[in-house]
Amino acid sequence: MKTYRRENALTQEAFAEKLDISVRYCSSLENGKNGISLNILYSFLRLLPEEERMDVLYVIADMKGDY
Repeated sequence: MKTYRRENALTQEAFAEKLDISVRYCSSLENGKNGISLNILYSFLRLLPEEERMDVLYVIADMKGDY
C-alpha cells in the first residue's frame, strides 16, 4: 500500500480519504502494525489497474497459512 501511495504521489491523508479510513489506521497498515480488513482490501484493490489487482491477489494467496 505504501508503494502504491508513494508511486501515485499521495499523502497519507489523501490515501486514507480514498479508502475511507483514518490517517492513523493507514499508517498502521503501511507499517504492518494492523491487519487489513476485507472491506479495506477491496477498496484498495479498486484503486489498482486490473492487472495489478491480480498480482496482489496472487501474493495474498501465496501467503495463506503464513500468519
